[in-house]
Amino acid sequence: MNQHALEIVAFHEAGHAAAAFVLGVPVRVIGVENGGTGFVHHRGVFGRKLPDTMKYNRPLEFRDRVERNVIIALAGAAAQKRYAPKSWRRYHSESDMQGAVEYLSHLSEPASEEFIVYFRLLEIRAQGLLDRHWKGVVALAEALIESSRVFPPKAFGWQMTGEHGRKIFLEGWGDSSSGT
Repeated sequence: MNQHALEIVAFHEAGHAAAAFVLGVPVRVIGVENGGTGFVHHRGVFGRKLPDTMKYNRPLEFRDRVERNVIIALAGAAAQKRYAPKSWRRYHSESDMQGAVEYLSHLSEPASEEFIVYFRLLEIRAQGLLDRHWKGVVALAEALIESSRVFPPKAFGWQMTGEHGRKIFLEGWGDSSSGT
């Protein structure tokens, strides 16, 4: 994998991780696989399964959880586009987009005008979140890139713990407190 491609993957994954950190979603691990794809394993804001009863018993909490999942999914592409606008192609984030659509479909009918506007609003919120915390995203991406120099992804793949990534993000952003 060439250096520019590595940087793009690092910024993409740093975007996902930063959104999770800011939205209070625990991140377990951040990394890049041998093929040059990345991953951020976080605890989904629903845990393992979408609780259908929450939709009716706690609708505001349900909506908040759906929106957080969508923003985290969209933040990777938003960070990548900000870092290298010409690098992003829709297929790069196809699974992220599919996940965002799947989650949002619990609140609005896909392909409806409401869905399209709601989706765009959450894209804008993801971009705004990254704009406000861009220094932290850059610090995290740079740390991910530096990790790749120690363990080149084409040979081993590489990763860091979510807690280590969160610390780097907060220090880069300028918030050394324990909360977000």
